Amino acid sequence: MSEMVESAVRQHFPDAVVESGAADGAVVLKIKPESLISIGHFLKETPELRFDYPASITGVDRDDRIELIYHLTALSSGERVTLRLDLDRGSPEVESVTPVWRGADWQEREIYDLLGVRFKGHPRLERILLPEGWEGHPLRKDYVIPEDDRHWLPSDWSVLSEASVPEQAQVCYTTPEGTLVCEEPGRLRTEEIQISMGPQHPSTHGVLRLELVLDGEVVVDCRPDVGYLHRGMEKLAEMRTYIQFIPITDRFDYLSSMMNNAVYIGAVEKLARTEVPERAQYIRVIMMELQRIASHLVFLGAMGLDLGATTPFLYAFREREDILDLFEMTCGARLTYNYFRPGGVSRDLPAGFDQKCRAYINKQRARLPEYDDLLTNNEIFIIRMRDVGVISGRDAIDYGMSGPNLRGSGVAYDVRRSDPYSIYERFDFEVATRPEGDCLARYHVRMQEIRESLKIVEQALDGLPEGKLSYKTPLVFKVPEGEVYHHIESSRGDVGVYLVSDGSPKPYRLKWRAPSFISLQALPQMVRGWKVADVVATLGSLDIVLGEVDR
Repeated sequence: MSEMVESAVRQHFPDAVVESGAADGAVVLKIKPESLISIGHFLKETPELRFDYPASITGVDRDDRIELIYHLTALSSGERVTLRLDLDRGSPEVESVTPVWRGADWQEREIYDLLGVRFKGHPRLERILLPEGWEGHPLRKDYVIPEDDRHWLPSDWSVLSEASVPEQAQVCYTTPEGTLVCEEPGRLRTEEIQISMGPQHPSTHGVLRLELVLDGEVVVDCRPDVGYLHRGMEKLAEMRTYIQFIPITDRFDYLSSMMNNAVYIGAVEKLARTEVPERAQYIRVIMMELQRIASHLVFLGAMGLDLGATTPFLYAFREREDILDLFEMTCGARLTYNYFRPGGVSRDLPAGFDQKCRAYINKQRARLPEYDDLLTNNEIFIIRMRDVGVISGRDAIDYGMSGPNLRGSGVAYDVRRSDPYSIYERFDFEVATRPEGDCLARYHVRMQEIRESLKIVEQALDGLPEGKLSYKTPLVFKVPEGEVYHHIESSRGDVGVYLVSDGSPKPYRLKWRAPSFISLQALPQMVRGWKVADVVATLGSLDIVLGEVDR
């Protein structure tokens, strides 16, 4: 397949490919910028190829140029291709690929925001993580951090006022009855109002603002406004050594800190060609699957709370405490763990862990019927969730959604199966899917994943070997010059790290592929035509964490 991809592109675009190669199991094609859209359409629409999944779009300041890297996946075959192209650093500009993949929308806005690349034809090319009026682009190597905290305030305040009222375009949405409604540009209807839901609203799951346009109770349009946390994690990576950055990874998706450790350490190990002992691999799987269960329990409780039910929240957190007790006895922490290390883990499982973990597994399985009684079979819950916030499998793929949000639309894409890492190929588990694509389907997928993760943890405990925990690393840890893309299946989906090394003790560039960030851009399509209360249900069903949205 890899040779076929390169051959097909070269045959149809003989002058477009500058050079080719392979990396991380993917075909790598360096192309001319002017050929990007044509090659993109070809890769997506050719039946034998079908690269329909925009996994990650990345920009890197190479000092003499700006390079863009497009990581694409064909979900039907599991094949991957990487497109690379160079832009003039003084005025970087290229065509937007949003007409090819809708999931490129926010990723291109992020690159524009942080690196200053202009994407021609983008539907709304504005800053996304930083406020309008911010001077400079922080991920450029010549960017100087200003001393004045208020430096971003523009001298011309019209910059902010104009940005806050974007040019009105035609708004089309499908009503719950299936009728397509299109509003003409510039039409003013007195019954329509614009309101802000958040950033302090309890159901926005963090500092998220939803700009809603309402016709009575019906949502005409929705625009998520992110960036309130101003975390700057990717910039911090360039200022920390590889080891110093491990604790910071805990803070991305802070409900899945073990997963964050795993994907970052996995990228470092790939680049450094570091081996991991068997015992450490098993311990990592145990920790990752316990973390998945703990995260889904938070989803379960918060989903009930969003819809007005307090008891599920108390029940879910009751069992989550048992998992946090296991984490605490292993690494001494209950939320951010700093447990994984290049080549292994920081310490062994303590005495009594096996017995306590098995007791938790039995307890959790016994409590799952209680959750079904509270929510799964609750008539009110079903009415609030069924057929609400629907997104088709095709649209979910086009947006680049992943995890339970994608599998809830019938697409059986799970990185543990599709692109196995660690030792997951040794375990027996099912990839949970549902065909409906609504809020209830996404709930059912997560409930089933709790059951499957319990199976994996039990198998890992049964097969846990004796042996070393890690290989020694030098006092000053460096990785060879090069770059790598590594991804895993986190609680929220396909989380990836694109890591570039220049041979120094610090990363030259780190890009975090955050599944919450990708999924959130599909929210407007999912809520148009529904009511405000349904926005709460739909947003809750996406299970986003703002720590990895704002990064």
